[in-house]
Amino acid sequence: MSTGDPVLKTRGENRMHRIPQLAAIIATAAMLSCSPERAGQSRPPRASTAPPAVPLSSLTIPIEVSLPDLAAQINGKVPRILRQKGFEGDPEGVKLEVRRGDISLSAAGQVLTIKVPISFSAEARPLAGKLSNGPRRLQRLAQEDRPGSGPLSCSAAMDVELTSSLSVDADWNLVARTTPGSWTWAEPCLMTPLKIDVTRKIDEKLGDKLAEISSTLDARISAAADIRDKVTRAWEALQQAKKAEQGFWLALAPESLALGAFDGNGEILRTRVAVRCRPALTLSEPVAARSAALAVPRNGGAGAIAESDGFSIAVEAKVAVADATRLLAARLEGKRMTLAGHHVEVRNPRVSAWGDQLAIDAELSGAVDLAVTLVGVPAYDAVAGELVVRDLDYAVETKNALAQSADWLLHEHLQKAMADHAHFPLGEKMAEARARVEKSLNRDLRPGVHLEGTVSAVEPLGVYVAGDAFLAIVLGKGQLRIRVA
Repeated sequence: MSTGDPVLKTRGENRMHRIPQLAAIIATAAMLSCSPERAGQSRPPRASTAPPAVPLSSLTIPIEVSLPDLAAQINGKVPRILRQKGFEGDPEGVKLEVRRGDISLSAAGQVLTIKVPISFSAEARPLAGKLSNGPRRLQRLAQEDRPGSGPLSCSAAMDVELTSSLSVDADWNLVARTTPGSWTWAEPCLMTPLKIDVTRKIDEKLGDKLAEISSTLDARISAAADIRDKVTRAWEALQQAKKAEQGFWLALAPESLALGAFDGNGEILRTRVAVRCRPALTLSEPVAARSAALAVPRNGGAGAIAESDGFSIAVEAKVAVADATRLLAARLEGKRMTLAGHHVEVRNPRVSAWGDQLAIDAELSGAVDLAVTLVGVPAYDAVAGELVVRDLDYAVETKNALAQSADWLLHEHLQKAMADHAHFPLGEKMAEARARVEKSLNRDLRPGVHLEGTVSAVEPLGVYVAGDAFLAIVLGKGQLRIRVA
């Protein structure tokens, strides 16, 4: 058979005509095998970054002691008669009684002052008769011991001031150290012609009595303030997560304690305990932590714990992937676009999470039939109150496929068109979350322990992937304190 056979020539020509068609089929198959839809389905999983730890916060436990109430307790414990003796047993025949008045307390800054009024009355028995058989000199004095020759009684009063320094020990027990100041009688009391100095007799014992009063004051001040009880109850309550509104959980996670300086103003003695903690309002119950022992106090010193010390708490608003897909589909499904003179239609847009990124998968039909995947960074727009996607661009697999089949799509702004529609409302959810936080921060943690908080400002922290949802997290900042009854 010759090569010029027309039958063979026709078959050869047909084979030659089918080669470009076969090449096109192979190229299309290669393009589809690399299509973003398939590549997107086979994308290897990427771990998402956990949200950063909430900054260490400070809440305060105000402690106040009413000094009039404390003085009433002390007055009920300290005897009013400090010294008493009759004529019997006294060689000089002096009857004496030393009394205290109502003890009062006042505070100025870090100084606690205790005022103890002291008074005495003394009476001398006449010397006549007792000394008539004694030495001639005393007989003479006895004869002179008559009305007008020397006082047979006297009395005097003065205020003795004591000062107390305050601190706490390692077990949070208030330690008061009270020391009496010096005292001076206006003038000595010299009775009878013997010039018996009654004030000297009183001074001999008054120092010991004031030392006893100081010891009683220390015990009563420590018991009345009862800092350990208040701090212990607050510390235990703070370690327990509390169920809040709408299934949320409030965890305060205390870490350390610090004592502020004592500060008195007239009739009130104040101090504050600062608790360093990491408050969080979470959608799931926190893992129960083992109760920590009461933290040893750090002495804050004057001004170390400022009232402006605030707290930060994470406020979360969630956008489920399914909800994001539904919103995006409502905006993009069937949308027609003209890109570089080519008409395309968007079909089946979907949202998914890929590591820390937000991915949008969609199918294009018309001038080109293929699937595309775009990825970007989810972010919270606090002004608009929306979850948005920044830096949205084609995934690597999509770029490769477009370079082979529809490179004109690489130069048009399909990415921007997608990004303009990929925004999801969060403002209402964030407002609800903030209100939920404030309500959760004003509650009884346990009987006698009440939490008070206000959120004065919010600051965006970021958007993070959590399972099948995107979490927009902002830091709620404000003031937090505990009232312990």
